[in-house]
Amino acid sequence: MDIFDGIYESIVQRKRDEVVSLAKQVLEEGIDPEEAVEKGFKRGMEKIGDMFADLEIFIPDIIRAADIMNEGLEVLSHAPSEVVYGTGNEKVVVPHRNIEDTRDPVVFFSAVGTPHSEEDFVKVCQSYAAEPLADTFSGPLITSYRGMPIASGSPVEVEAGIWNVVKLREAARFAGRPNIGIHNFISVAELTDATIAGGAP
Repeated sequence: MDIFDGIYESIVQRKRDEVVSLAKQVLEEGIDPEEAVEKGFKRGMEKIGDMFADLEIFIPDIIRAADIMNEGLEVLSHAPSEVVYGTGNEKVVVPHRNIEDTRDPVVFFSAVGTPHSEEDFVKVCQSYAAEPLADTFSGPLITSYRGMPIASGSPVEVEAGIWNVVKLREAARFAGRPNIGIHNFISVAELTDATIAGGAP
């Protein structure tokens, strides 16, 4: 079940803690809050309306579902309106965009999810960072580190996460853009330990 279905089900079942938890997860994972509203909250409340029309629930149930929905929406209201990548002359602000927004888009150059060897990693990343259109960049995915598979929760994952960030910064320097923003800066890190370790190598 994806997060939107989880919100939908939690609204329909009127589970306050689950709705609030999933709303927090939306923010933590950088999911578009408007998408969560459309695909989760709105759908859930439409189902509540259908259930009332079919006499499956009553007015107190509708009020409870609405209160729970509002608590979840309150969590989503704290989503940042913009995100900043890079520093100095490479600083770029990524604002919330609407359909047919007339502002220039922010260009995220990336090879995320594409498996690569350690040997080619810096060269590939450097080519992305050197692209004049790139406002930010990221690197490909290495599936092994020093000949060892990168398993979630293993010490290898932590060390590979640190290596990943060091090499991304190295690639940015080689490209002549040391201040460019790096998005998805630790593609090999799945768990928090590796992300924290890589965040301050």
